[in-house]
Amino acid sequence: MTNNGAEDAFAQWEAMLTPEVIRGRLIRAGLFSLGYELLETAVVGRLRDFYADFTATGLKPGKDYQEKVLSLDPKGKGDALRGSLAWLIDAGALSPEECETFWAIKRARNEVAHELSLMVGGSKPEAFAGQFDAMRSLHVKIQRWWVIHFDVATDPAWDGIEIDPEQVMHGSALVMQILVDVALGDGNLAEDHLKAFQAEKNKRRGRP
Repeated sequence: MTNNGAEDAFAQWEAMLTPEVIRGRLIRAGLFSLGYELLETAVVGRLRDFYADFTATGLKPGKDYQEKVLSLDPKGKGDALRGSLAWLIDAGALSPEECETFWAIKRARNEVAHELSLMVGGSKPEAFAGQFDAMRSLHVKIQRWWVIHFDVATDPAWDGIEIDPEQVMHGSALVMQILVDVALGDGNLAEDHLKAFQAEKNKRRGRP
């Protein structure tokens, strides 16, 4: 083993024996995986609910979901994720380039799932770390699109009210923002989110 190789091995073992390092790696990987699940839910879940039929046992995907979403799968296999992305592109909610960004995020998430031990051990870099901001941006854009084009558009209470799209924030988008701030190590921002939440909670309860 060369001197450089020996030094690298020593550095990896030192990191493995440092609780703060291991916890940090596990937390970042876990938050990225959770963030991806929120993003995929925004892509697939909202559409599935939108085209769901009411049944005796609750909401279930119906014929419209098959015809208007699953049939859009470019591979012709009725895949919900590919079909949903195609629907969002057709609707103008996402661009083809943003769709490619989504697939890059998914590949990074799969790498985390399959090679977590190597990342935790330090022998493989956390390449996914650079995807947090892109993941947040896509999630916010999708949720904002649904709020503006459906939630607000179908609610008479918003008739005649001008809305600044940049100020529209879905609840799950706030969760995503917090995940990103915590994962990227900005404890002050995470603390600000907590204080803002507590202030709003106290306001609604009539407390100072």
